[in-house]
Amino acid sequence: MALILDIACSALIDLSAIVLESQKSGYVDLHLLRDELYKFSRNPLAYELAELVPADDMGELAEKAKMIADELV
Repeated sequence: MALILDIACSALIDLSAIVLESQKSGYVDLHLLRDELYKFSRNPLAYELAELVPADDMGELAEKAKMIADELV
């Protein structure tokens, strides 16, 4: 349970940083976001989340991440 909370907190912190960046600069660096989504889509099982989520579901998440990254190009 603690690992799930840790992952959720990490995601919240990352999203907060994106919102803060957009407020300060007036935009968000979508290239960085796109690159991270592609990185995840190429190897989703390398992330701690893979310990909690079945491989098939991680594959689906990877496909969705790639689709979103493709839209950011």
